[in-house]
Amino acid sequence: KKVVILFDNVSDKKQIKPLLGNCNWIKEGSRIIITTRDKSLLKELTCDLYHVPKLNDTESFELFRAQVCTTLEGNIMEMSRKFVDYAGGNPFALKEFG
Repeated sequence: KKVVILFDNVSDKKQIKPLLGNCNWIKEGSRIIITTRDKSLLKELTCDLYHVPKLNDTESFELFRAQVCTTLEGNIMEMSRKFVDYAGGNPFALKEFG
């Protein structure tokens, strides 16, 4: 049976190695998606890399606003812009800040 497995925000290969093992149990056509900030974790794996581009300012602000779920006015708007600038277009950071 084909499967899709998602490992999100992997920071150490110990997090995925025990689950993947030698990969004999994964059937052809299955997909394993690993998100990480450290490309070196993927060196031992046979994989296609996809670099997620940073969000532009408008996309960043919209994602942050959607996470906050409140009206952004006055000081909150100013503070929100600072969070968005600090995140530098990183979707994960924007969701965490929100």
